[in-house]
Amino acid sequence: MTDVDAQQPALAPATAGEPLAGRYLLGDVLGHGGMGSVYRARDVVLDRDVAVKLFRPNAAAEDAASYEHEARLLAGLSHPGLVTVFDAGIADADQPFLVMELICGATLGQVLGDGPMAPAATAALGAQLATALAYVHRRGIVHRDVKPANILLVVDDDEPGPGPQAKLTDFGIARLVDGARLTADGFTRGTASYLSPEQVRGEPTAAPSDVYSLGLVLLECLTGTVVYPGEGVATATARLHREPEVPESLDAQWHRLLRPMFSRDPARRPGAAEVAVALTGLAAVPNPTAALTEAVAAEAAPPPDSGPQRTQVLEIPPAEVRAAPRPYRPRGGSRRAVILVAAVWVVLIAVVIAVVVGTSGSTSSPAPRPAYPSVTGKLGTDLQHLQQAVQP
Repeated sequence: MTDVDAQQPALAPATAGEPLAGRYLLGDVLGHGGMGSVYRARDVVLDRDVAVKLFRPNAAAEDAASYEHEARLLAGLSHPGLVTVFDAGIADADQPFLVMELICGATLGQVLGDGPMAPAATAALGAQLATALAYVHRRGIVHRDVKPANILLVVDDDEPGPGPQAKLTDFGIARLVDGARLTADGFTRGTASYLSPEQVRGEPTAAPSDVYSLGLVLLECLTGTVVYPGEGVATATARLHREPEVPESLDAQWHRLLRPMFSRDPARRPGAAEVAVALTGLAAVPNPTAALTEAVAAEAAPPPDSGPQRTQVLEIPPAEVRAAPRPYRPRGGSRRAVILVAAVWVVLIAVVIAVVVGTSGSTSSPAPRPAYPSVTGKLGTDLQHLQQAVQP
């Protein structure tokens, strides 16, 4: 249900042997962490199994009424991506508790112990978490402690789907117990690795802080490595000196999503709803740009055995493969010009024949001049000049 540390003893309830708040019978320990321990319990009023988280004494905010108000606010949330809060209160010895639905499933932290997740599975998981965060952010609530140990993966055998349902637990608990304040030893185990820069600087925490932490979780899912390993102040302040490294091997769309999520300026980060939309697209296609990249490469590749590539020039196809031109058909007054040109060619041919015949005959007596057809106008004058030019 929460941070699990096998070396830390379970927190004994202040009301051992008696129902907590007069209605919750505590059973086995499900997990424990820096803020407290989680028990399987039985709600004797509603006759159902629940999970009860007992915080360490004096872990609640100084104002008990404020704590209970915030707890009631969390109890009013209802979303498939959240572990539902049923009840909250403060037991004897100022020991606060929270009652939640009992979820049987592994934490994301346990799953990542086996190695990184596939990009498509990471996107599907992240889309569910971002959708849940968008739901609570619209209601003015901030988680403040998004990390793998607070994410449960639930598989419903009765309703098989494409993958497990991700559920955020410990939602808002950091706000309730004021656990986000930076001190030398005041971090929940594992929290320091996922704090936002503004949390480290002690600035007011709002919705963008959850977006930054979610980005660290996504990057850890993709790489199998905690971005800022370790505990305490040194680990927390590391993000103020170096940005999270997004591997170049990741698809370009992952870079376009994660880098803005890691902006040190909260105002420049995308909202949880925007992140959910982007991750939904990445989950639908494992490698969204691969097909496009291959298609572009295929279009740009030269044809087989084409030889060295040169600058493309426009080439006119040879005459035998070009379409035959349409025959020229003169219209109107252009027909008269064609007839005159044809008459000129006839006269020229006649002149040439006459010259050839004249030169092949007897040289003693000149051959009589042939009679040419009479042509008037400018054409007749041109013919006379031509005749004079060819006459011996």
